[in-house]
Amino acid sequence: MSRLFFYPYIGRSKSIEKLGRKLRDGGTDIKVIRLQNSTFVNGPGKLVINWGSSAVPLAKIQNEGAVLNRRSAVQTCANKLRFFTALSGTDTATPEWTSDANVARRWVDEGTVVVARHTLNGHSGQGIKFSDEEANFFEEIAPLYTKYVPKKEEFRVHIVHGNVIDVQQKKMRTEDDNGVAVNREDINFRVRSHKNGFIFARQDIRVPEEVTRQALSAFGAIENLDFGAVDVIYNARQNRAYVLEINTAPGLEGSTLEAYANAFAAL
Repeated sequence: MSRLFFYPYIGRSKSIEKLGRKLRDGGTDIKVIRLQNSTFVNGPGKLVINWGSSAVPLAKIQNEGAVLNRRSAVQTCANKLRFFTALSGTDTATPEWTSDANVARRWVDEGTVVVARHTLNGHSGQGIKFSDEEANFFEEIAPLYTKYVPKKEEFRVHIVHGNVIDVQQKKMRTEDDNGVAVNREDINFRVRSHKNGFIFARQDIRVPEEVTRQALSAFGAIENLDFGAVDVIYNARQNRAYVLEINTAPGLEGSTLEAYANAFAAL
């Protein structure tokens, strides 16, 4: 049996703290590798779980022993342009994209709503602009443009070693952090983040088969990826699902925390 070690992308990760407690309570030996001045050396009988780090400065982690989510896989998932490029030519459906501003201009001229992504490593809508909301949309050239895909639902599919361990759906919050009822007109349905009025729900959700299929397809297309949370949008009219990204350090709560703890303990 291997001893488990977490390698976090930041010094204090709330998800790792919760996951560590859950694993220790279940009798699993788990430790966290320090980011600074670590003396850790990987080797036989050890398994390192790389939690979202695309840097991994400790060569002794990468070069010896077993590592879940190699640096190359995390780097690909963390950068949206690299991620979409990696999925090109596969069976995975993504929004149509380009890194050429002239192509994006043509899309806009044709009447398509275009999304500019000025931050390739952003999350929760960071660096996103919509062509029908910005008067000077092309004033600053973005490294990535995608066609906006209207969606009815958005899901997060959690996968470990090719197995779906949990699925969440982004749903509109009914109350804000102060307990005040949320006005539907104030909700941003295009970018479904916590800041814009959405939460991850697990109860009373129906997951279309196409969502799961696309999530597994994307997961399998990324080399050296062992676990991750795949964000997928679903267009009910077309019965089509589109993969947006894979998060290699997802936030964990409730049954999702339990699912990851069980999956890692089984290793």
